[in-house]
Amino acid sequence: PDLFHVLIGLWAFYFTRGELLTARTLAERLLRLAHTADNPALLAVAHGNLQFTLYSQGELTAARVHGEQALTQFAALPPLPLVFSYGPDPAVRAQSCAATTLHALGYLDQAWQQSRAALAAAQELGHLQTLAAALQVIAGLHGACQEWVEMQARSAELIALAVAHGLPFWWAVGQCNHGIALAQQGNATEGINQIRQGLAIYRAAGATVGIPRILGWLAEACGRVGEIDEGFLVLEEAFAVVKRNDERIWEGELYRRKGELTLRKLSVLLLHPPSPLPPLFILPLLSLHSPSPPHPPSLLHPPSSILRSPLMGEGEWGKKSRKERRKVGGKR
Repeated sequence: PDLFHVLIGLWAFYFTRGELLTARTLAERLLRLAHTADNPALLAVAHGNLQFTLYSQGELTAARVHGEQALTQFAALPPLPLVFSYGPDPAVRAQSCAATTLHALGYLDQAWQQSRAALAAAQELGHLQTLAAALQVIAGLHGACQEWVEMQARSAELIALAVAHGLPFWWAVGQCNHGIALAQQGNATEGINQIRQGLAIYRAAGATVGIPRILGWLAEACGRVGEIDEGFLVLEEAFAVVKRNDERIWEGELYRRKGELTLRKLSVLLLHPPSPLPPLFILPLLSLHSPSPPHPPSLLHPPSSILRSPLMGEGEWGKKSRKERRKVGGKR
């Protein structure tokens, strides 16, 4: 048990720093130790730690499996002593992580059920770190559902809790979320300021996990105020963190925001083009704003060698390829 508790502390350290590959190695070792000891409490904690790590790496199905096993074990146990906890209560944390995992998998009703149950359990427990973590999760879930007023309210609760009890890390988390909610409600300038304030304290605490998520929202807010190049720089940093730490859960959203910023950039170039406009920009720009862009015939009707290219996969040109073959030579 002593080794187990030491490894829990090491896992929490490396996880918070965003060093997910090391954190995963430690979580897997914890699970092996728990199985060897055949101890239900150790198994519950170990499954929960692996759940949290796998979620952050974007391995949602595996995270859900370990989360369900953790919750099953916790349900059969009395409340665990604080020696098991480096931060939030592990049982409530497993429930909160189950909520975020379910949301990412598309089970929104179940996600809300788990999130509200986790917040109620945290309030009943009365443990500050646990309550702060539960408020963060439910605020993030409101944001994922574009419920900005509710996200702002929950973030304000977290900020008030952090100020009242001197919790600078959780103040930073709440400030970032509050800024995100403001930016999405039209006050992007103040939102950006709050996100940057929170991010500075978050980094000063040595935390890295979750930074790609915050940077993604910051980049989107930059685009809203016309700071498109700054948004690209923010995304570049976010992608670097994802690559370095293997924090893949936010990667898809970062690519979506990169696409949105690219569209904003092209729109600006069309409205205020440089002189002269590079020829290669003309057709892509027109295609964004014209219902019938003047593409050359070779692009509208690509040759059959392109239509049959395996690189086209099952896209639109691939579908046209199959139709052409049926018209000309029957099914193949």
